[in-house]
Formats: sequence, structure tokens, C-alpha cells
Amino acid sequence: MRLLLLFSLLFSVFQIKAQNVLRVASSLDWVTQTTESDPNWHENAAPGAFDEVTLVVRPQGIYTQVDLFAEISQGDAVQDWWGGDFEIIWQFDLPAHAVVHDSWLWVGEEIVKADVVDYWTATQIYEDIVERNEDPSLLRKLSNGKHEIRIYPLFDGEYRKIKMSFLLPAVWTADKVYAEILPGLLHSTPYVPETVDIIVPKNDEWLNPHIDYVLSENYPPYHPSVFETLDFAAEIDAFYGPIHRISAPLAEGDYELSSLRLYTDAPWSADQTYLKTYEENGEKYYQLAYRSSWSAGTTDTTVQHVTVLFDRKPEKTDITKAELANKLYSRISETYTSADYFTMMATTDTGVQILNADPLACTDANFDMMLENYLTVADSSDLESLLTAAVTYENTPVPTEKIILFSANDAFIWPINVTLLMEELTPQMSENLTIDILDLQNLDVVTVTEDGVVYEGNNFLYDTLTAHTGGTFRSVRENAAATDEFILTVFPQVEPVGGFMDLSTDMEQGIIFHEQDLFGTEFTGNEPHVFYQTGRYLGDFPMNVEAYLITEENDFFSEEITLDTTGQFAADTFMREMFYGNYLNRQVTNVAEYESIIAQSIEERVLTPLTAFLALEPGMGGTVCIPCIGEGGGGGGVIINNNNVPEEEQEARLLITPNPASTEANIRLNHVSNAAAARVKIYDMQGKLVADLTDTGTATEEGAAWLWNIDSKVVTGAYVCDVIIGRQNFREKVAVIK
Repeated sequence: MRLLLLFSLLFSVFQIKAQNVLRVASSLDWVTQTTESDPNWHENAAPGAFDEVTLVVRPQGIYTQVDLFAEISQGDAVQDWWGGDFEIIWQFDLPAHAVVHDSWLWVGEEIVKADVVDYWTATQIYEDIVERNEDPSLLRKLSNGKHEIRIYPLFDGEYRKIKMSFLLPAVWTADKVYAEILPGLLHSTPYVPETVDIIVPKNDEWLNPHIDYVLSENYPPYHPSVFETLDFAAEIDAFYGPIHRISAPLAEGDYELSSLRLYTDAPWSADQTYLKTYEENGEKYYQLAYRSSWSAGTTDTTVQHVTVLFDRKPEKTDITKAELANKLYSRISETYTSADYFTMMATTDTGVQILNADPLACTDANFDMMLENYLTVADSSDLESLLTAAVTYENTPVPTEKIILFSANDAFIWPINVTLLMEELTPQMSENLTIDILDLQNLDVVTVTEDGVVYEGNNFLYDTLTAHTGGTFRSVRENAAATDEFILTVFPQVEPVGGFMDLSTDMEQGIIFHEQDLFGTEFTGNEPHVFYQTGRYLGDFPMNVEAYLITEENDFFSEEITLDTTGQFAADTFMREMFYGNYLNRQVTNVAEYESIIAQSIEERVLTPLTAFLALEPGMGGTVCIPCIGEGGGGGGVIINNNNVPEEEQEARLLITPNPASTEANIRLNHVSNAAAARVKIYDMQGKLVADLTDTGTATEEGAAWLWNIDSKVVTGAYVCDVIIGRQNFREKVAVIK
């Protein structure tokens, strides 16, 4: 797949990217030894490349499960004089409370599932093996939320494939659940694929999945330029079954991905709670999301409608439209909420143009769309028509109470013209209307004198309008910072009510222990707040929940509710990872706790600062993971949907007959004629290779075929036939009965 060399980002995005680095260097190079002691080590190593990336995403409640499959190649690295083997070093940040719970390494055609080992042992084993030119990978935690995976060796012109699994914190809103699904990791290198494949296995609990993504311009100042919602296509996968699939672009022209979120409908109960329990080997776990109703009582709910006007002659100002749009975007979202409305109008060469057909909610996406529309229209000036259109605009759910004018013209320099305009506008203005004005004119400014009074540009008009409505007037001719001062004045940052929240849970018929309140208890009154909690319990439901809020003004709020498990969807083992991922990453103070954390980390397969995921080649102690084979395609295997479709019209499909088999089995991959390009192997359920049929294939009219002559040593049982052709992976179980 063609790689995109992305342009340098703006300062703020570069700061993010600098925290994530994918580099490739010789294992003998000093830079591979200094990643923790030297924060700038990566400047001396070549960027690696992501050849292919697939994300398998599964909402799990207060967390979202993400399996990241990546193929990594050498990128800019060149073969050094001492040898052609490289070491891959990938450092990346994860959000607070993220849980890392799995790591795979492909060794040739086989998948090795990493073991959890204490950090010191894992590091020593890895370094010893690197010296012997074997095949390990090491995934560990560094400091401040940073993680690192090392992979060795990478040979010149080849690639290595890995999988890492994360539980990422989800955000619950009134109607949606969303999670940011790792675009920051892909900012580790300038070499990325054109798209990232995203697969969401179908689940009746998490409905209507879609992707929201933002592409950002690659030059300062930062301004999101493309915001789109992508809908999934429904397909059938050979491993996951029914899925939703999409390919999201990582770049378009001069824009690259800055946000990638998976949204689903929020499965709130009628009492605004989400409760799920899980029991395994006598241990009981729960997760709880609880949505409070306090914001309605602590914030100003007055709906506002703001109209922004642009009237600009290009020859009258050196402030560009893009510069103005960037300054506006960075401030507007801090002032208004999605309950407010916004309209933008501009004077163009075809007259006054409303940049949004109807008043829109004040959201980042809508701001971005309106400002993008403004950047595309031709500048012109007809200030009288623009002001008239704004004060008479009626297509709005609430009256316009604020007009903000950005103007660069001097059409009303004479007082008489101002008087006539005010006589026309004043009767049409509402009593509550405020007009704020920023005069952008700093070129070719006309000055006139009348009755000994000097009038400059449109100053007299702007003074009159703002004085009449109680608004603010600033001119860029005042000082260099006038634009920023004006924007800060008319778009003040809202300081919401703050406070402290707490949640108390207990069982009516048992006890709760090790409960963990996640993602913070600080309250800011700009949206309904959600508590997130995991824990263990003994006994039986119902559960009593009591939530508290104490605001900075010492106002007190409380809510109580009793919860039962009736009607909840089935849970799975991810509940254990949620709990232990937080419990084992707590602060510890003594050696006994260290030893306990290491032991539990190994048992639960959850990464901590004291442990690491170590994957070794099978000859060095690693175990081939047969159950991983189908999933090992990362959704990259062929997609099949054979329901009610004649066989001759079906996509490529692996067929085994007879099944069960006794002495031989016919293996056929239809619609694939190049049998010589396929690798075909039979494994038992312990991962032992039973037969290799790779060089025995023949071409048929239907496709490629192989014959498995079942050896007398093969006993009755279940086996796995694995066929790999290119980057497609097919797997089918076959039973043998002797």
C-alpha cells in the first residue's frame, strides 16, 4: 500500500506527535540503549513505517476494547555496514486508566501470544536473545503513561506484524457512548497507510455504531478543517462473524487525522444507569455508569443566538481570512454550548450570503463547517445590506441577541451617511440586541474632516452602533493585539460551577470491596456528569447507590437509587481486566505489595510498571497460539457473505470434505487458482504442527485444492486447517474420527 509522507504539523499537534515515536535502528546502535535516559534519542534514529493497520473495536461499557494489528517496516532506515538486521522501537502514550492486556508477535507464519513476566527478567531475556539474533518482542510501561514495544529482528526489505490489546476509557453522554480510538499512536511516524481499517463485531447491546473523525491542516495555527461522520458497511467475517467495517482516511491532501472516535447509542436504563456483572470461579465483578442530573441545577440554561458578520475588502486589511477563522474557532467553543445557536453571514460578490442555511447548534463541527464556508466565498463589501439582513433575520428558534461584526471598509466615513443608516436600522433592532465590532482596516485608511472634526475610516459608525446597543468596539489600528483582545472580550471563557462528587455503593445482601471510582470526581457544571465505578462484591443484588455533590459555593446535592441486574446483557472476561487493570496499577509502598502485584499481573495478564509482555519464538520457549489463527488476520482475512448465494458466485471460501474425516480430507479454496502461492498447514488444538501441505496444491476449475492423507499417528480429535495466501487468512476446523 502506498505510504503518505505527511507534512510537519502545527506546534500543538507536534507536541502530541513528539510523545509518540516509531523508530528503526541497528540493535548495535547506541540509540537503542538510551530510550529512557535520553528523551531525544529518537532524533538519531530513522522513522519506521506502518504498512498496514487494522483496529478491531468492541464497546464494553465504561471501557472500549481495541485490538490493534500493525505491520511495521523499516521506513527511512538503511542497511548499516555491520549487518542488515534492525530493531523496532515504538514508544506511545495511552490515556490515563487505559489497560494493556495482550500482545502477539508473528514469527514467520505462526502467532506467539506473549507471556507476562516481571520487568527485570523480561528485559534480561530480551537483551540476551537479541544478541543471539532470535525473535522476541517486549512490551512494557515507561513513565507518565508512556509505553514501549521493541521487536527484533527486522531484516532489510521485510516487515514484522504485531497485535496489542487495550481497554480505553469510554465517555458516556445523554444519548451516546464514544471512545477515542488511538490516532495518537499513528502519529509516531510520518509514514502511515492511506487508510486504517476499523472493524466492530456486531453486538445487540451497542447499536448504530459510526465513526466521527477530524482531519487537521498541517500548518499553524491549528484549525480542524474536515469533520465527517462515517457509516459502517455490514459484512460477514470468517472469524468474527457479522461485523461492521469501514476504512477511515488517515490523510487527505494537506490534512491529516487528529481525532478518531467510535460512537454507539448509549444503553442507559430508565433510571440513567448502566450496570453489568460478571462471575468467574466464585469471584464476582461489577461495572457501573451512573448519570447525575446536577448540571441542570448548577448552570445557566438560557439559550443564546449569536450572529457573526464578515464584511471585508481585501485591499483594506492585511489580516487574512484564514488567520481570522483560526482565532475565532479556538475561542468560540469555549464560550457557548450545544444548546446555543449560531448564524454566520458574509458580504460576497453576489450579495449577502448566509453561511449556514438554518441556525446551527454551537458545536465544533458546525463552527468548522461555517468557517470553511466563509473561507471559500469571495470577499466583498456591502455593509448596509449585511447589517440590515442581520437585524431582520427571522429564521431562528430564538431572537438574535448578539451581533459580532468583523469589517474592513470605509464606506461610511461621512457622518451624514451614518445618520441615514442608523435611522434605517434602529426601528428594526430588538431592545436586547448587542452589537460588537472589530475594525480590521489597517491599509488605505481614508480620513476626512468636517466642522473641524477628523473622521477616520468607519470609526463614527462603529462608535454609534456600539454605543447605541451597549457593545464593544475595537480597531486593529489601536495596537497589534487588538484582534486577540476583542475576541477574548466578546467570547469570554465560561467558568462553570465547580465542586467535588462522590459515589457510595453497598449491597443489601452482601458487601462490596475494592470498589474503584474511575476517571476523576471533580465536578464542572457544563454537562450532566457520569460516575464510573468498578469493583468486586460478595452476596447478591440489589445494590444501593448514593451520589453526592458539594459545589464551590457549598451547595449540596444528593441522589439515591436501588439497582438490580434484571435485563442486563451478558458480560465476559473483560470485566476482570477492567478491575485488575486499575487495581494492580495503584500506588504501592512495600516489597510484599510489589511481589503480590507481579504475581497477580502474571495471573490476570494485565500490564503494570513491574511487568512486561514478552513474546519468544517457539524454539526459545514461546508457544504457538492456535486459537489466535483466525483472529490473527486482524480482520484482514477475506470477508465472506455466503447467505443465499450460489456457490459459483461466492467469494473465496475454504471448504473441507468430508468433515468429519477418517483417512483423508479434501481441502479446497474456491475462486483462488494460484495454489503455489498458498501456505497450508494442519495443527492440533495444542498448537503442534501435524501436516504441512504447502507444496502439494493443484489448480482446479473451482480454485485451488489440497489432499490431506491423514497419518495413522493422527488420533481422533479436532484439528485446525490454516491457509494463508498473500495477506488473506482462512481457517476451518476439521474433525478426525478413527
